[in-house]
Amino acid sequence: RCMLKDALVLCDLKMDPTDGVRCRVRGKERVEKDVLTRDELGRFLEMTQHESDDMLAMIWVGFTTGMRFGELSALLWSDIDFERGLIYVRKSQVMGNVGPTKTRSHRSVPLHPVVADILKAHAGWQRKRRVPGLKTDLLFPSERGGYRFSNVLTKPLARCAKGSGLDKHVTAHTMRRTFNNLARQAAGEIVARS
Repeated sequence: RCMLKDALVLCDLKMDPTDGVRCRVRGKERVEKDVLTRDELGRFLEMTQHESDDMLAMIWVGFTTGMRFGELSALLWSDIDFERGLIYVRKSQVMGNVGPTKTRSHRSVPLHPVVADILKAHAGWQRKRRVPGLKTDLLFPSERGGYRFSNVLTKPLARCAKGSGLDKHVTAHTMRRTFNNLARQAAGEIVARS
């Protein structure tokens, strides 16, 4: 159809043979994405207490900010402003390749006081374990000190879902969808979008 529209202009055709034609596309049946309710999220976050400090912190930051995994895993300690209660999202990473965020914009997201305390405990955990990423300033470095891949959350998220009695497939993107859904319910579509 697009090629015919182009041909109409390029070949100076007198009429468009696709005018009035409507195509019905039979795609795959729509699959509802798993999103946690407020109650489910509360039970889920309680189960994070059984995870390592770095996974606990990563999960809490993900669920309370709605960041994409690439943004979350590219955070530096210098992106955390404890005084103002903000997290600055400036870049993203995929498979260790660092670049701009998906929307190519910088933004700040609120740092919840509970999450601030979790991050402070996480900093102590990193210093105590002398994690290799301390030199790189990464908030959530891998065991080698580099960037993490999204599969790092697969098992912790599955354990927390199972422990909280959820029959849902919780992924890194579920954290984002859950945040957006709860923000929409609490503040409306326009506020959630901004």
